[in-house]
Amino acid sequence: MKELFRGITAILLFAALVWSGSAEAQVAYTVGGTITGLNGSVTLLNNGTDALTVTSNAGFTFTNPLASGPYSVTVAIQPSGQSCAVANGSGTINNSNVTNVSVTCVNTYTVGGSITGLNAAGLVLKLNSANLIVASGATSYKFATALTTGTAYSVSVGIQPVGQTCLLANNSGVMGTANINSVSVSCSNTYTVGGTITGLIDPGLVLRLNGSASKIVSSGSTTYKFSTGLPAGASYAVTVGTQSNGLTCTLTNGAGTMPAANVTNVNVTCSNFKLEAWVDNWFSVYAGNTLVGEDAEPITQVKSFNASTFSFAAHYPFDLNFIIKDYIQLDYLNGDTGLEYINNVGGTQQMGDGGFIMQLTNTVDNKLAAVSGTAMKCLVIHKAPANKTNLTGCINQHNPTTAANSCGLPTILPEPLNWKDTGFDTSGWITPSIYTEAQVGVKGGYTSITWAPSAKLIWSGDLQVDNTLLCKMTVTAPP
Repeated sequence: MKELFRGITAILLFAALVWSGSAEAQVAYTVGGTITGLNGSVTLLNNGTDALTVTSNAGFTFTNPLASGPYSVTVAIQPSGQSCAVANGSGTINNSNVTNVSVTCVNTYTVGGSITGLNAAGLVLKLNSANLIVASGATSYKFATALTTGTAYSVSVGIQPVGQTCLLANNSGVMGTANINSVSVSCSNTYTVGGTITGLIDPGLVLRLNGSASKIVSSGSTTYKFSTGLPAGASYAVTVGTQSNGLTCTLTNGAGTMPAANVTNVNVTCSNFKLEAWVDNWFSVYAGNTLVGEDAEPITQVKSFNASTFSFAAHYPFDLNFIIKDYIQLDYLNGDTGLEYINNVGGTQQMGDGGFIMQLTNTVDNKLAAVSGTAMKCLVIHKAPANKTNLTGCINQHNPTTAANSCGLPTILPEPLNWKDTGFDTSGWITPSIYTEAQVGVKGGYTSITWAPSAKLIWSGDLQVDNTLLCKMTVTAPP
């Protein structure tokens, strides 16, 4: 009985082995298909392996069959001058050989052309989406990417070379049945456009070059330069695209024709205040310690009665500091006399007769921010000879000197240290006196400015004796 059981078991095991071997043999299937249009050789892959090189238009079958599961046919190496595409290339083995993979090959053509004038590195050309880095000194180029007949092509400059601009000709079209070698690249040296900036105390300024290239300029910048270069002979025009917050920025020398050099004089001036002033004879004004402007006529100019306008930028609160001078005739041998005379016209010498008026306007809201008047504090640092009646000895002298005349010597004090600083103690300074137009004898540009009623003609307590004043006031934000 045991022997019989062993025999039956052995028979069953043998049958199972036979059936298993038969099943394994039945699940091994091949993958293949056909190739058309091939001129050369193409290498195919199945599931990324099992490389198969085909050299003719015929059927093909991968060497290694698949028992089951997915298949995926791809092109590993394209034939030279052609592009092959796979159809029906992926799927799942379904108890039969795969024979319907179709590979179709078509001719492809390259795009390129000539290059002239390229003497710098950095040029990158683009063909549709493909990039090509071109070396300095190259005289021709060709994209590695090939295109089929009927495909649209467009060549463009992705990145310009350093210090040059390259232009293209014949750079777009539709591929025919031959290589394109007529897309020419012409490069020339380029130059930048920029300049200086004053008064940019707030952010937001955007400059434009020729209406397209933008330059965002940071607050506090004192210079700028567009990254876009232009060739010699090209027109340039810089404009303000967006004004800085709370400022008005204007340009000088904003347009022209590019020379064979960088343009560095397109200057930007930003301001939110306009100061108008008239003086007999000279003044300078500072916002804090920063010079805003000074009289165009020098202090040595005879009969200098000037109206001046200056624009500048500042944040409330700030100090306005003035140096105001009446005309002082210099004795070139022995120093200044403290007197005013005009080549001894009429045979008389005279003391000065100063006067000063100013008004400050906030150009953002066009409202007065400050005026000359009793809100100022002044210090006299230069006085003519104190005795106004002791001029007899000077009257008939053509060239009076401090050594030879009988007028006495002027009083001259140094400017106090750090007097322009905010918080400087002016408790010992005087409040200026207010004068009428008749008392000052206004002339020479005074009427060219429309003065606010609150703006007053000021000087120290003596229009004649006091020659030089330092005046100071704090400008605060309006309520």
